[in-house]
Amino acid sequence: MTDLPEDPALDEMLWRTLKLDSRPADAAFVTKVERAVIEQERYRRVTTALSRQLVSDLLGLLAVIASLLVLSFSPDLREALAGMQLWAWGGLMSLLLLWLGTRMRVAG
Repeated sequence: MTDLPEDPALDEMLWRTLKLDSRPADAAFVTKVERAVIEQERYRRVTTALSRQLVSDLLGLLAVIASLLVLSFSPDLREALAGMQLWAWGGLMSLLLLWLGTRMRVAG
């Protein structure tokens, strides 16, 4: 790197050009930035809560599936499920959808 000769006139011109103004802050811009920060924090809290709810619901669903899997090894229960009518399966699915709908409404 080469050393540049000092030029007071250039230094003065650069200082005048690049100095910060001592004007007051733009109130609208400050308000906009503050609102953006608040919204970002609110979004982070909501996504954290939703993530926890999702993990909790998935663990509950996995527990139900695991218990049904264990119960399916029972010969008597396997016989009962095999003889179940189609409308009964539809009723069970409707109950599941109703439960899921209430869970989504409560979480939302």
